[in-house]
Amino acid sequence: MAVLDHRLVLFLPDGAVTGRVAHYTETGLTAVMESEVPRDLRIPFTIHLQGRVIGGELTSLGLRDEHVLLQFVSLGESERRRLDRYVVREE
Repeated sequence: MAVLDHRLVLFLPDGAVTGRVAHYTETGLTAVMESEVPRDLRIPFTIHLQGRVIGGELTSLGLRDEHVLLQFVSLGESERRRLDRYVVREE
């Protein structure tokens, strides 16, 4: 699966971590990050896509095949609508 060209920045207590969104799900996303992301922590984030910046909070659910699984904790309705077109829906 190709990584989308959506830059992701997580704002951890020790500093920012950057990465790329691999794909979106109905409840969050998976990402390829430049360093480790701690689990069970509410993490402020920004996603940079097509001239827009979307922000909110995520929590890490761990790793799957070198991708970090992240679940949305706080995301506004308008931001959800913007990301909906990229969501990979399970059959």
